[in-house]
Amino acid sequence: GGFSADTSLLVQVAVVAHSVLFMWFALWLNFGMNTRIFCLMNFSYELMDFINPGSSWCGEHSFCTPITAQQAAVACGVALVSSLLPTPMLALRRARRDAMEITDALTRAWLDLGASYCGAHTAEYRQDRLAADLQKVRNHIQSLEANYMNSYSELGWLVTVRSTREHMGRLQRTLQECSDRLLFLWNTCVQESFSGMHDDMMRRMWPLVYRVLSESTRLLASCATCACDGRVVSADQNLLGDGAERMRAAVAALTANFREARMGISTEGVLEELLDEQSFLLHVCAMGRLAAELAEDLLAHKTGLRPLSAAASPAGVFDRMVLSSPTHLNFAVRGLITLLLAFGAGYLG
Repeated sequence: GGFSADTSLLVQVAVVAHSVLFMWFALWLNFGMNTRIFCLMNFSYELMDFINPGSSWCGEHSFCTPITAQQAAVACGVALVSSLLPTPMLALRRARRDAMEITDALTRAWLDLGASYCGAHTAEYRQDRLAADLQKVRNHIQSLEANYMNSYSELGWLVTVRSTREHMGRLQRTLQECSDRLLFLWNTCVQESFSGMHDDMMRRMWPLVYRVLSESTRLLASCATCACDGRVVSADQNLLGDGAERMRAAVAALTANFREARMGISTEGVLEELLDEQSFLLHVCAMGRLAAELAEDLLAHKTGLRPLSAAASPAGVFDRMVLSSPTHLNFAVRGLITLLLAFGAGYLG
């Protein structure tokens, strides 16, 4: 077996053309990275064994024998069963866990940041806990996105799974924006000089800020529970509806009181001394609005008034947007060149 001096040119050209095309399509088509690695590693081994003059390609080290195929099937079966014990390691279950962890961390972080910025609590442990929660949110946001997309392959055609993914997709967007605004405010707090005008204004605003944050985080936690369950039960309808109304009222009260307090200081349209404070309150109100909109969207879907957007799914293997992307094409070309150079070095020595 293998290539030798007696091998015809036609066979050599056919093998090289087949190898190049196989590697190109494995890199160019939108397969998962783990699939590419497994595919190319096995292909590389089989190809080098095939062109080696001193080997018997369909021998004991190949996948040709029934015994080897049976062993591979048994190994795959054992790996699959082990992933289901003691409980199935489903991506959707991990996505639920990530969503609840993010919600809990956001609840603490928003309240700690508000208390720190408004001067209500200056204890160091709150700032340390805030930094830990911010890191926790960042890690779980990335994990949630990956698990949410992977859950598409876990019986995503079932009605219950599809409904859960639709609800969690809506929740994911809210959690992402809430965490983005939280990180922005954290940078604002780090750069804030905390002048005397800041202390007077924010201590006056703190009760209203606390009301908005407590109502919004409580409402967000209720929405997260419903979204992870994939439905809003009848008992939660009044809870979400009343929470959204209280949230709107709290935001309106905070906005009105800040305008009144600012007009008491100066009638000018913009006060440079209060730009950071105004930005902080803007994001606090936005946090309340996001929680209220999430609750209203879940209720509208429950009543059939406004269905949620279809759950996101991974890009297909033949997705034109991915295949024509310059970044993806660059990755495929560079990978193909690397593999060809490695094959050439291995074969020619």
